[in-house]
Amino acid sequence: MGSLGSITWVVAVLITFATLPTAYGMSFDWVLSIASIYSSSTGFTSAIILIWLALLAVLIYSAVRGALSAALSALGLFIILRLSGRE
Repeated sequence: MGSLGSITWVVAVLITFATLPTAYGMSFDWVLSIASIYSSSTGFTSAIILIWLALLAVLIYSAVRGALSAALSALGLFIILRLSGRE
């Protein structure tokens, strides 16, 4: 079970690394417009953008790892049921 956890961890990190720039680029203007509503200070806006980058990375990683874990669990259950003769 530990090796499956490692596999999902590695795949989730790779997918997060690959998709983060695209997702960040698509949401950058939206986050910037929301941040500028609350403050005109560039320090505040920079902090919000950095926080959004970290939050987006965690969101992508969590979603991918959860989906992979669920898929591997379903695959394992399917194999067990198939080998036991029950369909």
